Amino acid sequence: MKASDLLKMRRKRRSSGVDVILIHVDSFYNTLYSYYNMGLLYIATQLKEEGYGVKCLGINDLMFLSYDEISGIIRRTRPSIVGFYTLSDNICQVRNFATQIKKLSPRSNIVVGGPLATSLGEKILEYPDFDMVVIGEGEYPMKMLTDFIVRGEGSLDKIPGLIYMYRGEIVSNPPAPPIKDLDSLSYPDHGLLGNPRFFHVVSGRGCPYNCIFCFQGVHGLKYRFRGADRVADEIITNLKKYNSKTFDIIDDTFISNPVRVKDVAARLEEFRNESGHDFRFFCQGRVDIIEKHPDMLDALKRAGLCRVQVGIESGHPRTLELYRKKITVDQIKRIVKYAAELGGIVVVGNFILGGPFENEETFQASVELAKELVDIAPGAFEVGTAFMGPYPGTEIARNPEKYGLKVYDDQFKKGLTLSDCHMTSSAFGVNDIRQLTVRFEDELTRFMRKRVSRIPRELLKSHFDWARDFWIMTQWHQSFLQERQALADYFNFLGSPRFRILEEIPEGDIAQWYAQRTVETRRYSRDGRQILLPQTTKKVRLHKRDEILVYELSSGKLNIRDMLREFKKETGSDMTEDEILQKIFIPTFKKLEETYHIIFYR
Repeated sequence: MKASDLLKMRRKRRSSGVDVILIHVDSFYNTLYSYYNMGLLYIATQLKEEGYGVKCLGINDLMFLSYDEISGIIRRTRPSIVGFYTLSDNICQVRNFATQIKKLSPRSNIVVGGPLATSLGEKILEYPDFDMVVIGEGEYPMKMLTDFIVRGEGSLDKIPGLIYMYRGEIVSNPPAPPIKDLDSLSYPDHGLLGNPRFFHVVSGRGCPYNCIFCFQGVHGLKYRFRGADRVADEIITNLKKYNSKTFDIIDDTFISNPVRVKDVAARLEEFRNESGHDFRFFCQGRVDIIEKHPDMLDALKRAGLCRVQVGIESGHPRTLELYRKKITVDQIKRIVKYAAELGGIVVVGNFILGGPFENEETFQASVELAKELVDIAPGAFEVGTAFMGPYPGTEIARNPEKYGLKVYDDQFKKGLTLSDCHMTSSAFGVNDIRQLTVRFEDELTRFMRKRVSRIPRELLKSHFDWARDFWIMTQWHQSFLQERQALADYFNFLGSPRFRILEEIPEGDIAQWYAQRTVETRRYSRDGRQILLPQTTKKVRLHKRDEILVYELSSGKLNIRDMLREFKKETGSDMTEDEILQKIFIPTFKKLEETYHIIFYR
């Protein structure tokens, strides 16, 4: 709709009660991990507080509503504004959505914002079904725009950051200044999304760093952070309001202010201890800051942190320099080692494939570093990979030749930006780059699988606890642990207050306890002389007759006193029951416990 038409309009509230629909179009490949965009949620919250009727549609709505149901929402509500968050990954779907909305509700105004819209600016209005663009932070411009369209207040030319058509010409208003006081914003209302079992938190905006591949630094927004008390209060409010057990702090620079981080952690730890409310969370970090302030990880762990993601990007020193990461390989090793020694935290390290001057040497440097980090921290370090993408406005997109790269697909039409080849190097063509992921993952998978047996017991338990109680699925759990049913069953038993490990049983009480193998079915060798134990962290066979009998008797049917009597009866041993317990049962129990094949209850 043209601004000349809008100037004549003085809309009243829609009878449907919905003035604005804000849509986050995400990939249907990501439904498990997708969460409604926080920028849209902040805008929705502010509009709701201003008295506007607001509806949020996210990936779960778009996934589980039929086309007719979605169309029905637009027809019934005929919103004054439909707003979209845009990225390189969703612009095609957003364009299609806008076209359909225009057919269903021609007078609805399509407004786009987000990183891509901000990067492209006026250019994005080349899509005919987009009416307006809001660049930069959208809370105040969208409030002013809604005031104008719905209530007839103000004027378009006074709305900062707004780009629109007027009398056939594009008008670009001066950009909105960054919001200085982020604490002045209301907490985003996750209730607009239903009743979430987990939620996201934004603790700051902007980025003080200048990595050549990241769109965060493109927009020139000064880094600003919220106060520790406001961040902690928001988290605690949501934990109580939604009875949540999991949340993600999603901004890239959460840990950039260590003093603030420790203050947030102290508040969360205090809440945990006083309320008994158990929860876990994820955040992002930087290698150099963690290395300078390792005590931050201690504080965050006590507060409930279980996973921290860091950008490693490459194992090749020269590549790290080109990225402007300002980190070294040695720093990376030190922080991973520290996290492993701390225990109870997993470091997720991301590597970029197909980066500057990528060749066999640079690729192998990344593979070898990833393997060394897994070796330093089995179970406590995970690996993620992504392809280099020429995001609009980034240094890598503006000057690819400077980094020995050539853009292959700048529209990202064949797949998600992180999951396909978009640039080639002089050494690697398109298929070569694509195969880097296969080679990297195959080698790391084989390597990690062999390190499962070295994961400490408590950390193994954490992986299962996080999955069962907090819906946090680590790479170790998904790829290597959950497939081992005996191991999964062991920690399932251990998650119950009724079951114990041997060292937790008072010595004088052991006869009253029941020994139970973690899996009922037993596999014997062809000659029947060995038991092939179900695989846990490694493959094990029992071949000693006494050990086999103890394992067979550990069916959960007999307490240990009765097991001793049955053992003595079957073997005809002249040892006393106490001697059998100390010389045969206890050593066998300990051996079975080392490989997670036995548990005890009463």
